Amino acid sequence: MTVCFTRVGERADDRIVRWVSARPEAVVVSSDGAVRQAARRRGAAVLDAESFAARVDAALAEPAGAPARSAFAPRPAPRGRQASRQAAWLRGL
Repeated sequence: MTVCFTRVGERADDRIVRWVSARPEAVVVSSDGAVRQAARRRGAAVLDAESFAARVDAALAEPAGAPARSAFAPRPAPRGRQASRQAAWLRGL
């Protein structure tokens, strides 16, 4: 997980989109429709905050050693290393 802060006068939405442009393997959690759309266009997997919270809650409730659930499938589906990094991160939830 990466936490970033903006510079004075910089919009957080712009910072997120710029960051994702350099890291298309990213998974972006946002309930802002414009941020989700921009991130998705750049190849990132996207979850809204409610879905992310539900995944975290479910992961915390699973007994140790439970089989991994299937990964969230972003659209359009990424390829190669990008896809495997997103899938690995999402399997952890």
